[in-house]
Amino acid sequence: MRAMSRAHMADVWRRGQKGEVLAAEDLAVYHAMRDHPEYTEFWEHAAEFGDKEIEVDRVNPFLHVSLHSVIERQLGEHSPPETEQALFRLTRAGLDRHEALHRIAGLLAELISGTMHQGRASGLDTYRRRLRALKP
Repeated sequence: MRAMSRAHMADVWRRGQKGEVLAAEDLAVYHAMRDHPEYTEFWEHAAEFGDKEIEVDRVNPFLHVSLHSVIERQLGEHSPPETEQALFRLTRAGLDRHEALHRIAGLLAELISGTMHQGRASGLDTYRRRLRALKP
């Protein structure tokens, strides 16, 4: 599954760089990739990594941009509305938009990790509550 995802991300990067029209979900991924030029080498060679674990400064670039694109889709779909509200609060408090997205994505990653590694089921209500409580 990781290899397919990475192969798909490599394809999205290639098509985006060529200026091809991308579907909404792929466009969100491409924008997140483009917003992280420090990982360009990974986007260009994503399909070659296969199952190899990738970390740069304790960050998996593929997971990082996937979370970015999930947050951007939430914002675009206004669902849940707490995502937009949290972004507004964080940017109004002085964080730039990119850093605010990182804060929201970090919260989402914690919930996903808790579900996967500790067996804690964290649903939408928990996510919404934590978004409302998110402070700068």
